[in-house]
Amino acid sequence: MLSANNVAISKEVASTLQGWKSEGKSVALAAINFRQSTAWSLVAAFAISDPVRPEAISVIKALGKRGTDVWMLSGDNQITANAIGAQVGILSTNSKS
Repeated sequence: MLSANNVAISKEVASTLQGWKSEGKSVALAAINFRQSTAWSLVAAFAISDPVRPEAISVIKALGKRGTDVWMLSGDNQITANAIGAQVGILSTNSKS
């Protein structure tokens, strides 16, 4: 949506967003249109994450020992999905966004 409205994202902000994603955080951005001009401006960037449930790692490990392939399907971007998968022991090849 930001791309469609030509919202500029600086290299510094883009780098921060990539860092957050690689930490397993989802990102949300907000842009506003000042005085109904045609230009939109990025005004906020947020990182959002839920804690991994404490039992997730042991459950995934137990399933693997039983021969069960574990997959993670996520509505988030692939970088964040891979990061969360790595935290709980899911192969990046089994992590799909």
